[in-house]
Amino acid sequence: MLQEKQKIKNPPITVGWLIYFVISILIVLIGGIYQKSSLLSIIASTFGIAYVLLIAKEKRIAFLLGAVNVFTYGIVLWKQKIYSGVIYNMIYSLPMLIYGFFVWGKASKKENNGIRVISKRNRILLIGISTIIIIISAVVLKKLGGNQVLLDSITSVLGYIGIYLMSNKYIEQWSVWMVANLVNTILWAVLTFKDISNLPVFLMWTIYFINSVYGYLLWKRKS
Repeated sequence: MLQEKQKIKNPPITVGWLIYFVISILIVLIGGIYQKSSLLSIIASTFGIAYVLLIAKEKRIAFLLGAVNVFTYGIVLWKQKIYSGVIYNMIYSLPMLIYGFFVWGKASKKENNGIRVISKRNRILLIGISTIIIIISAVVLKKLGGNQVLLDSITSVLGYIGIYLMSNKYIEQWSVWMVANLVNTILWAVLTFKDISNLPVFLMWTIYFINSVYGYLLWKRKS
């Protein structure tokens, strides 16, 4: 019985998953080098993929890799004039990743590895408040002269919510990430169409989206 619980609490690193992990990183790494992308874009993309793939497997080291990702990605966003994304990465995400590292350490000692679920009432409330904030954010960013303000607002607001839910180990984080990652994929598809050197970041968000679906299915089965 104890052995069975251990299997549920700690998703194993399988050979198939490890191959997918390596291939995902190589796709972005090679794509970035081939397109002569900036070093920061390549670093942000490779560390970001390692970060989200390991989060799905509930590995705490993911938070350390995530810290490198959000810092370098914040600089990339600054150059693209995507200002709310800069604030999200530099001021909010870094502290939350540190917070999440310690929360996950405590959660690992609890039943079902500490995975939590939000009540139906709070889900509805969360959706309503998020929609209002997204609209307000888009209007403000437009006045500031930002680029792709609606997509930027959606990804940033959902990012704030997603990383909070992730740090506190709520399964609903994956639903938020699915929407945010899909919108980010569209955003970077547009930017890549204008400048092919953005290809590694576009590939990163595509893999993020695939992983968010995988993470949801994996955690849902456990909970």
